[in-house]
Amino acid sequence: MRKKYCNIEAQFTRLQVAQLIMVYHEKFNILLKTIHAGKYHRKAINSVTTFIS
Repeated sequence: MRKKYCNIEAQFTRLQVAQLIMVYHEKFNILLKTIHAGKYHRKAINSVTTFIS
């Protein structure tokens, strides 16, 4: 029973993380549109990719 509960909890948190990434992805797009410097763009992509992996 406990194992099943932990699995459900893990799926729920994974869903939350996915939603958070979606929200922050939108905010990043707005940020990248306002800041037209390639340096910030590369830095943001690097930090996001390292965070996900």
